[in-house]
Amino acid sequence: MKIIFWRAFLFLAAFQLEVRVRAGETILDPVGQPDSCWTRAQGICSVQAGARALTLKTDKLELWGGGESLFSRTEKDWQFLKGSVRARSTESAELSFPFGKVSSETGEFWILESGDRFVVRAIQGSVVVLTKGQKELAVPEGLEIWVGPINSSGQYSYGVPSVISVEDHLRRWAQLKDVSKEEFITQARELRTRWKDRQEVAASLYDQVSQRNLASVAAQKKAEDQKAQSKESEKEKFRQMLRERAFER
Repeated sequence: MKIIFWRAFLFLAAFQLEVRVRAGETILDPVGQPDSCWTRAQGICSVQAGARALTLKTDKLELWGGGESLFSRTEKDWQFLKGSVRARSTESAELSFPFGKVSSETGEFWILESGDRFVVRAIQGSVVVLTKGQKELAVPEGLEIWVGPINSSGQYSYGVPSVISVEDHLRRWAQLKDVSKEEFITQARELRTRWKDRQEVAASLYDQVSQRNLASVAAQKKAEDQKAQSKESEKEKFRQMLRERAFER
């Protein structure tokens, strides 16, 4: 396993070095290591999308990436590494990203790199984000959540599901140019209709999370009080024992 890991690591490092060398160029078509490896169904592959949308497929997922989007495949399954990706599935599927993985029963989701965080958007159907810290985060359709690096507490950081900006999503989608203009307009209208009540859904989720956090804080405070009382009780017992021994002499 260690040999396979280091081969994959060195392979990806060599690929990224080549991309940096070519950073001054305008990349129109995908760049991969080995050449055109993304056109094959299996095998080790690292590929960066170009100005034209890159389409990748697995047994269960169809992926689209553009610009600086970077993907890696060890043998069969693709992993998303940076940039942005649109993912669609007609059955249960998963896609890994640097801080965890996204599970979808069916529908469409996006993963966007945003600074040192990644934002997961549930476009059609709900998704579940499992962080590398094994925290499950449910994201209903029309909402998004960010997942960040390890924080000062040693846990992978994450936010609360919030409403997706329709304008931002449509702008990003239009840049992919993966559907006709007519289909884009039709689906954009349907999207606005389906997401009408998303603000209420997000507010309800926020309230639930707030109540859980308050309950957790209260439970922690109660536990700390009980612990303090227990320590004080033990100290009093010890002092009483010393007093009794002193009078027994």
